[in-house]
Amino acid sequence: MEHINTQSPLFYYSYINLPIKFGYKLKQFKHFSIAMETGIIFSKLVESKIPEASFYMPESTLIKIDDNTPVRRDFNYQVVVGLKFNYKLFKSVSISAEPEFTKYLNSIYKSSPDISSTKPYSMGLRFGIYYDF
Repeated sequence: MEHINTQSPLFYYSYINLPIKFGYKLKQFKHFSIAMETGIIFSKLVESKIPEASFYMPESTLIKIDDNTPVRRDFNYQVVVGLKFNYKLFKSVSISAEPEFTKYLNSIYKSSPDISSTKPYSMGLRFGIYYDF
């Protein structure tokens, strides 16, 4: 009798990101400004924790375990576009909010006939407090 057991364990990947962004101030008011930013993000995989495949059924005989986990690239490149809203609280202190869109330029997985060229994207909202020296 054939028995197939499929598991999706938790994987952990840690990246270091180096963003290079350029911006243009669209509108400036007394305490408020709006700017557009775009750039590229270089990502380097620095750590990964991939669990070992395991199987335990005492009444069964293990024939084989197939690990179909796609291999991730060490480097990724992303393009980012955002709109920055900045509000000056004091002479040197301001707060900002920035909705942004990020899209990978290359696949996150190494080339393989079994894996599609997945290029994820994300949308997010960044908040910050700035201090000007």
